[in-house]
Amino acid sequence: MAKRKFLLASFLFFSFYFSNYDDSFASGFGEDEKTIYHYDERSSTLDAPAYITFNPNYRTKDGRQSPQYRFYGGNKKFWEEFHWNEFHWYSIVPRKNPKADDMNMKNMLENNQEELGCNGAYLVSSSDCNLKKGRQDPRTRQFMGNNSGTTLITVGPYKGKYYEWRYLGYTPDGEPVDNPFFPDDYTVQNTQWYKRNWQTLNEVSEYIEETRYDIEREKKSNGSKKNFCQRIQDSFILTEHFNKMQSFMRKFFLFVRIPTFLRVL
Repeated sequence: MAKRKFLLASFLFFSFYFSNYDDSFASGFGEDEKTIYHYDERSSTLDAPAYITFNPNYRTKDGRQSPQYRFYGGNKKFWEEFHWNEFHWYSIVPRKNPKADDMNMKNMLENNQEELGCNGAYLVSSSDCNLKKGRQDPRTRQFMGNNSGTTLITVGPYKGKYYEWRYLGYTPDGEPVDNPFFPDDYTVQNTQWYKRNWQTLNEVSEYIEETRYDIEREKKSNGSKKNFCQRIQDSFILTEHFNKMQSFMRKFFLFVRIPTFLRVL
């Protein structure tokens, strides 16, 4: 009986403490989504879109259209692709009768970025941060050798080679999809993360923007990552309060049990 009273009191204490935290969500920047889903003859409730386009009405937090819409416009179609029944994305390559230039993944906005991995391993050229000489095994992270890529290069000086591009395409929501076969920029032997040139979202905002998922996560955690240390401090305070509460409850129940014991005698 005493144990149940203790658990009930602890539950009420935690409920009161955590009621002071505000876990509200943001609705994003306006009501328009970044992409428009097109289903053709598919079911909009059971199936993934057949293709997507970028929405001209969507706005980023600075009030601009998305980087992808500014790059492609609103008529470019991105078709659904599968690989090994494991990897799913929406590709810039047309579904039917693509020409050589249509298959050039350099035409994808994010495969033109110049901030990430520009001194990484296995790059074809130091002037291109997004094309590597072969693939890696996505499970073991082992490089499989030159000309082992999954993508045929159809134009330019490397025509006929099988290489790997950094990005495959987009999610249905219009966020870039990393290529799992693209070799890591830094190998497991080079783990000195503190010597790397880390980039913030603001520094690569021309290609990658903060998504609605980032915004919702920040709001749910009662602010941004700047509150992280404060919440750690709060957790220590909570632990201290709990320990005091636990000590008090033990003394309280001991006090209650003693008169009961005396009455039995």
